[in-house]
Amino acid sequence: MGDVRLLEQFFGVKLVSQEPALCQVTYPSGWPSIVTFSPVTMGRYSGNVLIRGASSLKSHISEYSEVHITTGTCLFSDSALNVVTQTGEKVRVLDPGKPIQRRIHSITVDPELSFYEQESTMRLGQTIAGFQDILGPEIIDVTILVDVPRVQYYLYMLEAHSRNLISQDLLLKWFDLVDQRHAMITRRLMALLSPALPDRSLSRSPDIRRANSFDILGDAIRESVSSGRAVLVKHLANVLERNDVTWQLILEAVKPGNYRDLIHLSYVREQIYAGRQPAKGRPLGVVIENHNERQTHKLSNQVAAAIMTKHVGFRWLSLGLFPKEDIYVTGDSDLYLRDPAKVFVDQTTGEQYSISALLDEVYRGTGFASDAAASKRTLMDG
Repeated sequence: MGDVRLLEQFFGVKLVSQEPALCQVTYPSGWPSIVTFSPVTMGRYSGNVLIRGASSLKSHISEYSEVHITTGTCLFSDSALNVVTQTGEKVRVLDPGKPIQRRIHSITVDPELSFYEQESTMRLGQTIAGFQDILGPEIIDVTILVDVPRVQYYLYMLEAHSRNLISQDLLLKWFDLVDQRHAMITRRLMALLSPALPDRSLSRSPDIRRANSFDILGDAIRESVSSGRAVLVKHLANVLERNDVTWQLILEAVKPGNYRDLIHLSYVREQIYAGRQPAKGRPLGVVIENHNERQTHKLSNQVAAAIMTKHVGFRWLSLGLFPKEDIYVTGDSDLYLRDPAKVFVDQTTGEQYSISALLDEVYRGTGFASDAAASKRTLMDG
């Protein structure tokens, strides 16, 4: 509970829940890896959270005038995305341990949002709302940056294209499918974050924006693929470096060797930007994302340390809050890889539930609706 106590001192509120801590045990390389989630209550949010960076909070929230929150979630799920090779084998596009080896024949996606996509957006929205509840009135500005991948998913399939494992037409279709899914998830998450929350202590509503620092590569990649030109990592990095000061700092400190390196750094860029400490003012950077993204937060810390070695005046502060799911699927701890059915049956009563109904049941009383229809908001680029 040490991290929770540190947060209580920093925010000046009681966060400790009476529930026991939750431990997740996995065996990534044959040896047990244990991740401990602390039970906390923040306003209307109550659940298990993995906390990172609490020890770096040396003062009190009253000394900060701004809070910059970064959040986001992946697209699709394993069952919602169906990529099939010419031999009929289904492949996982996002699995770094299993690169595509055979030529891709078809790509289809479920037009409806997967259970993973619906659950993660609701849970993250709920956590962010609870976090806002514990911010005092002295916090003038709160910015929420919604970082849902788009061009990053272009790069996943470019690996296959560079080895002639996907046709030009099918690759361009993949880009279109990614654009459509990105828009769906972004609209949903922003709508979940938008409604006026009656017990919010902030003096005004947060500024909710969409991350767009990677968008500049989208048209360039499409044009290169359409014209048959190779898409080189160093060329993409040069474009980013020429157009963004934060990218300049990152790419001076770290050199991406492949597409996946650049993908990881794109998420790091938003976290570095959110937590950077300018000469004037004192913002607090906060990352609220799915717990499997804790490795990105760790990478952000490493990149920030590398930047500091080159720029003595650079300062960075970021708190990481990674909420655990309240729904578990038998046989697998990852909802992305084991997406359950769209209709659920209560084994006791025989009653059937849709995904939306089940999520409403789990998150009842949080002020969220699974259809995210509480309000419509204009998408702003940030």
